[in-house]
Amino acid sequence: MHALRLLSALPLLPSLAIAHELENSAVSAHMRDTLQDITITSGWESRYFSEGRDALNGDGIWVNNIETSWKSFTAGVWYGDSPDQPYDELQIAIAWHHALSNDLEFYLSHTYLRLPKDGEHDHDLGVGFAYTGGPWGMEFALDVVFSARNEGAFSELSASREWELSEKLTTNAALVFGMNQGYVADGHDGANHLAISAGTAYALTESLSCLAHMTYSWGLDRDSSASEDEFLEDFFHVGMALEWSFRFAEIRPVMSNAASAGVLFVTTYSCLKDPILVGDSTDARGMEFQSNQVLYKTTLSGT
Repeated sequence: MHALRLLSALPLLPSLAIAHELENSAVSAHMRDTLQDITITSGWESRYFSEGRDALNGDGIWVNNIETSWKSFTAGVWYGDSPDQPYDELQIAIAWHHALSNDLEFYLSHTYLRLPKDGEHDHDLGVGFAYTGGPWGMEFALDVVFSARNEGAFSELSASREWELSEKLTTNAALVFGMNQGYVADGHDGANHLAISAGTAYALTESLSCLAHMTYSWGLDRDSSASEDEFLEDFFHVGMALEWSFRFAEIRPVMSNAASAGVLFVTTYSCLKDPILVGDSTDARGMEFQSNQVLYKTTLSGT
């Protein structure tokens, strides 16, 4: 099983919801506190980086994610599928986050993980803190995930920094230290890995961005007798994605117009199929039809 990959927690690319266990961990405190934001991300990772391990042994993975936030809550669905081997993973998560002060944020999360092709599943509980008041614009975070299936935890300490080079271009860097305490059941406990990453985000439009990152990870205290430590090695990988972000309010008029058009179509079709005019006359703004014992009323706005 693997820690959550979604909900805007990647310190390298704050809105990139792909690969990197607790770097883009359960639901991190780095989430944007906006009303009804929706973010859709689709991308590719050259390797599946999970708990410091090359989980697919050198193979890549396609990842897709959709998330939405409302006040202090964020929910999302993440799905990854490898084109190189029969592996896929589904994650469904919800989180609550709270600002303890201007610089300190706290979160709680629950994630349901399922491997459809293997039939395995797990429930993860996450907790974390993020401090944004560090020197030179540094951010520090502590993230911990508890696995119900393995009855263990995986934690990460991270330090990150972001630079806004222009209105459209931002870059960022992060240093992450991970520790395993039974979360990776067949891996050694204690210091797990150290990773350094750099990323960039370029706004193509107001709502569409292109994201990219590169990461190098060092496996720490690898135990050759532990089966999961076979994948705990030093390796480099990259990733890229497209991200579409918008407010729910922006699509509400479209949904409303579509619903109105649907009602008008059904009403008109029913009328043409079995027209029965109710009343002696009708005007340009109101028409009533009766069909199959159902009374329809359509009010034309005239606009």
